[in-house]
Amino acid sequence: MRECLPCIPQVLFVLGLQLKPDDVLKVSAPSAFFWRFEASEFIPRPAFRVDDALPVQAVDADGSSRVLHLRLTDSLQPGPTYGFEARVQTPSTPPPVYYWMLETYGPGTDAGALGQRYETGSLQAYRLELLTEASVAAFTSMRAASGPVTVAFRTDQAVPVGGTLLIRSPSDFVFQEPCSASALQLGQAISAQAIEASLLRCKVVTAREVQLVLLESNDAPGLNAGELYSVTIHSVLNPMEQGFEVLPSNIWELQTRDGELKALDGPTFVTGFRVGEELPFGALASGPASVGMNMA
Repeated sequence: MRECLPCIPQVLFVLGLQLKPDDVLKVSAPSAFFWRFEASEFIPRPAFRVDDALPVQAVDADGSSRVLHLRLTDSLQPGPTYGFEARVQTPSTPPPVYYWMLETYGPGTDAGALGQRYETGSLQAYRLELLTEASVAAFTSMRAASGPVTVAFRTDQAVPVGGTLLIRSPSDFVFQEPCSASALQLGQAISAQAIEASLLRCKVVTAREVQLVLLESNDAPGLNAGELYSVTIHSVLNPMEQGFEVLPSNIWELQTRDGELKALDGPTFVTGFRVGEELPFGALASGPASVGMNMA
């Protein structure tokens, strides 16, 4: 286990009983884990395996409790998968157990109180293995509207064929269609093993998220645990190229998932290049800005 301060678990669940408005979902994190997020950071609809947003009242958490109460604003039915994502502050040393508990309650007679408990469930999950030695780099000799970005990372757990590397960009950088990846290496990634484009299927999920799915190959059956890898995403748009009055965010997010989209390593938050302090993309020697060349 490695320290991750904070991390963003994805909580998924299926109800056995219907819930109505004002009923409460109670989510208890493991010992020494504490919920810490602002209401605007709470994600009521994770990107994977969830069709509808979780209808709950706006809530924030100040990092003082491992228990989170989510009060419903609409009904939930048994059968569909529901879920959310929210930040937790995690311990720097391994806890004795990793048990999470989910409970559902009716509304109490007093404001904010819990009523009758309907259902309960617990699971052991989310061991906080992380991607390490992660970096994000761009070719930075001249400013351009778009260009390649290299992501390097060391896996903690192996990623099988059918598994996914998920990359989320800061809000000021946009992944463009068509999505393409290559073994081009920028920045300090030249010591890493480059993942060949033929081993990947690149999919733009949202303007800020791409998924790189590992394809079957006799030469490379997935990613090995403990190995340093790199991959370059092309045609990443920089919408700030006309001016740098306000420096945008430079925090990128990396995760690995297995073939069933269950978390392996991460999420890991990586400080990349910052527009205005370093130039974001290169004037590439030939061809459009989305075609890179290895300057190493």
